[in-house]
Amino acid sequence: MPLAENGEVNLALSVIGEELSALLPAGHAARVAADTETIKAGIHKSAHPTMDALGDAMAGRHSSLDLTQDYLAEFSPQERLLRIELAAAYRWIAKMGWSDTINNHISAKIPGTEHFLLNPYGVGYDEMTASGLVKVDINGDVLHPGYADQAYCRGHVNKAGFIIHSAVHGGRPDVHCCLHTHEENVVAVSCQAEGLLPVGQAFYALRDIKYHDYEGIAVSPDERVSLLQDLGPTSMVMFLRNHGSLVCGKSIAQCIINTYYLHKCCNMQVKAAACAALSKSPLILPSPQVVQTAFNQASNFETKDGQGAASRKSEVYGKEWIYHVRRMIREDASFVR
Repeated sequence: MPLAENGEVNLALSVIGEELSALLPAGHAARVAADTETIKAGIHKSAHPTMDALGDAMAGRHSSLDLTQDYLAEFSPQERLLRIELAAAYRWIAKMGWSDTINNHISAKIPGTEHFLLNPYGVGYDEMTASGLVKVDINGDVLHPGYADQAYCRGHVNKAGFIIHSAVHGGRPDVHCCLHTHEENVVAVSCQAEGLLPVGQAFYALRDIKYHDYEGIAVSPDERVSLLQDLGPTSMVMFLRNHGSLVCGKSIAQCIINTYYLHKCCNMQVKAAACAALSKSPLILPSPQVVQTAFNQASNFETKDGQGAASRKSEVYGKEWIYHVRRMIREDASFVR
């Protein structure tokens, strides 16, 4: 469907445009453009792209695209829906406050291929759009630069992001989505010798948690080997020591929900540890037997247990993620283009 026919998206974009226009004084954009050209005339040409990008930002130019065009039209139906869902995942991480400005990454593998989608480097999570995502292969070649609003970001991905995500997608065919964050409480837990503890019930949403020692900024292709070895053949959650977390899923929904509970667990652990230190008393943790019981219960949570029709197993999976997508579409549908 052309964007011009999509009333919900057009409404969101027009509201954004109206709000921006109301904030900026008359003639502001023209004056910034003129000032930018004056400065460019006196500096080396190598600095011109930076000045142009900065000028666009200061002038309030949100996009260099024709927003009446359907930039998703050229992709397959599968890829279109995957792009929209992945863009929603980026917006959700921004909403949760877990993005690291333009850094970190969420990747999604295109079904039936060895290709995956990554964020264009320079675009914030709160700015991500479905058509803006970059398509790469396992070797790091750009198969499609995407149509990011910011032209200078198209076809560019963060090297560290590619190293981490290509390791997972190249070595774990069961993983279709992979998410990496640097959230402070996650990093705090990652550098504790005992790692994640069963402080709260959210712990039992996660299983088979792994750890990967810090090797420096992940820009060396050699680190892909140790990353994959430490993640192993089945784990979906791995702490990167002194760095952050790497969360995987067989779907975007599973990856996002794993990420939610991992962050929740880390937040609880950091707070509980602070309270224990303040009161000079040890943390109270369940016994290993209770931990195993809770894991078993969590694994079979949504199944019929003999308590009547109300306990029947649902045929819809990922309901938590579906709720988040529904909410974000209501609040701001601009990511679907």
